[in-house]
Amino acid sequence: MKNIFYEFINEHNIYDKNVYDYYIKHSDSFDYYNEDFYIPFIRCDYYYINSSRILKEIRPFVPNVVDDKTALININQYVHTLLAYNYLNKKFKLNDDCEILPKFYEKLYVLESNNKGLIEYEKFLDKAALESNEKRYIMAVKMFDELFNNYHNNGINDMKMKTKSLIKNY
Repeated sequence: MKNIFYEFINEHNIYDKNVYDYYIKHSDSFDYYNEDFYIPFIRCDYYYINSSRILKEIRPFVPNVVDDKTALININQYVHTLLAYNYLNKKFKLNDDCEILPKFYEKLYVLESNNKGLIEYEKFLDKAALESNEKRYIMAVKMFDELFNNYHNNGINDMKMKTKSLIKNY
C-alpha cells in the first residue's frame, strides 16, 4: 500500500529523493487503526528547533500506509517535510502559510481518489480546521479552489510561488 503514497508524490512532481529518504529514515510510524491509540485528527510533524531558532531535525509522526486515509496523512506530512527540509541547520519559523501546500496536496489526493469515505474524512478535517480559528488552517482550506484552478503539476516551487502571490491578497 505504500506505493499509493509514493506514486502520488511522484505523479505530482513533489518527489525529491533526498527529502523522501530523510522522511522514511526520520519518521516514527504507528498503527493508525490500533484501538488503544486511535486519534481522528492528528498533527503529525515535529520540528526540533534550538534556542537560536535553528531547525535541527524534522520528525514526522505518521501512520503506516495501509489504505487511502493513511496515505492521505502521509502526503500531508511529506509536504511539510519537503517544505522544511531546506531549512535544516538554518533559522526556521513556521509562518501562517505553512499549512497551505500540505492541505492542497491532501485535498488533491482526495479528489483523485473518488473514495467516498475519504471525501467524508476530508470534510471532517476541513470543518475542524475552520473551527480551530487558527489562521494557517483557515487559509489552507479557503485557498484550495484558487490554487487548484491554477494547478499545472509543475512541482513544489511553482506551487510555492502561487501560494505567495495568493497570501498577499488574503
